[in-house]
Amino acid sequence: PGCWLATQPDRGSDVVDMDATEVKSNTVQSKGNLSARFDGDAYVISGQSAAWVSYAPLAQTAMAYLPCDYGDGFYKEGEQGMHHVGILIPLDLPGVSKGKPLDKHGQRPLPQGEVFFDEVRVPAKYAIAADDAAIPQMNATLTFANMEMSATFTGVARSAFDLALDYVHERKQGGTPIINHQSVQIRTFDLWQRVEAARALTHRVFNYNYGDYGPHLLASVTAKTYATRTSFEVASEALQLFGGNGLTKEYQIEKIMRDARASMIEDGENNILNLKGMRWLSRWYQDKQGVSV
Repeated sequence: PGCWLATQPDRGSDVVDMDATEVKSNTVQSKGNLSARFDGDAYVISGQSAAWVSYAPLAQTAMAYLPCDYGDGFYKEGEQGMHHVGILIPLDLPGVSKGKPLDKHGQRPLPQGEVFFDEVRVPAKYAIAADDAAIPQMNATLTFANMEMSATFTGVARSAFDLALDYVHERKQGGTPIINHQSVQIRTFDLWQRVEAARALTHRVFNYNYGDYGPHLLASVTAKTYATRTSFEVASEALQLFGGNGLTKEYQIEKIMRDARASMIEDGENNILNLKGMRWLSRWYQDKQGVSV
């Protein structure tokens, strides 16, 4: 079993912005806490990952995307971005250690934790993509991760709707099951519409990415950010239908809402993904129209 080691302290969304299109003028990206340097027949890795690396506490290998010094420093001359490496790291190498699993708000069955590297030498043959090739490799990984997130959290949204649908037919207020109140009917139908919209978009993106014109990260980002936001909104509104009962662990909806909340941060925080998505759309428009703004 393995893990995807991309996030790290002091770097955050710069990981998603590997080509540095969202960096403030006259500044450079943060190098972060974890980096590599090329040393002949090996990459030497030092520092620590963030605590948000899914399955890290149990993983035997890690696929990492790291800033890398190939001999001329981390930063590209005259640019805001950095050199990178995509590398597969066996986690039983000397110098690797792990922290405790993170005590977190949601998705608790999925263990997450830090990985520490003390001058860990990884054979150069384990590199999947070096320097400029690391960016499209990272984007390819993110493309399928985001696509799968959209499917997963469309399912989470559907589970929240199903729980709400059961509850409004069972719970009585005003002398009748609350489904007989018009306001509850309207609110519950709105949940259904949101789930179906997320499902339709997710299906479209899967078909596109596996079709003749795909895959493309823009498609996956479009579905991921929409489906995860929808998942949280549906879960939150479903919990509202439960009233105070929804806040107790006796009902599953409180767990569903906590799990859905994390989805808007994992595998790319939604706002930075939306920024990257609009950047791609703008480039496409400018190329098509022959304009530059």
